[in-house]
Amino acid sequence: MKLKYLYKSSWVIPALKVALIVGTILFAINHGKAIYEGSMTASRWISAFLSYAVPYCVYIIGKASNLKAISSKA
Repeated sequence: MKLKYLYKSSWVIPALKVALIVGTILFAINHGKAIYEGSMTASRWISAFLSYAVPYCVYIIGKASNLKAISSKA
């Protein structure tokens, strides 16, 4: 996969929406108690960032794979 797909303008907004929804759910599941108790550490914040970054990347990779599959059939 080429890195240019990470910033393809027509894919960014939908990918951000997916990342916001899925990431928030993952964040609440994985870090909700720590936030509530005020015990977030640096490593937890890194993990929290990944809770949003991974769904974004999965969306982009899925779109790029679909584009590749469609173009190889043509």
